[in-house]
Amino acid sequence: MRREARDGVVERQDFDSEAFECSFWRVTDPGSGSLIEDVDAARSARADIIDAKVPAGDVENMQRLLSLGFRRVCMQVGLRASGVSSSGSTDDFAVDPELALLVAAVYRYAANFPRDCFALDPLIPSRGHDRLFLAWLPDWLGGRWEVAGGLARGGNDRRG
Repeated sequence: MRREARDGVVERQDFDSEAFECSFWRVTDPGSGSLIEDVDAARSARADIIDAKVPAGDVENMQRLLSLGFRRVCMQVGLRASGVSSSGSTDDFAVDPELALLVAAVYRYAANFPRDCFALDPLIPSRGHDRLFLAWLPDWLGGRWEVAGGLARGGNDRRG
């Protein structure tokens, strides 16, 4: 008996689904005992893309995913910034409460990532990659954003 798609081990990603204009899902726990059933349930729910991120050293779970038909696309490197200068002070940092970016500038920014996981996947259309960055960059900068008249506007204002 097939299980219904549900939140948990494989979850639908609304943000990515909108950007790629398809049903986009992500594996949240590749080590789960219900991985096979939950991947099957997502496929039954007509998932167009099921994504998984696995640490490079997690060979066992990578092999599990490969056996389920996943493909290895790339290795990603994570960077972190503490928001504290080398002197230990936060006085060197300023947060602009409002930021406006031209949509063209966001697309130029996206062009700096020709080797990110979505750009490297030949089965994902490039316009989806560009839309993802158009939505992701302003969101990542910390606020609600609107795109109108060639301008993406936003700030730390979380109202409607």
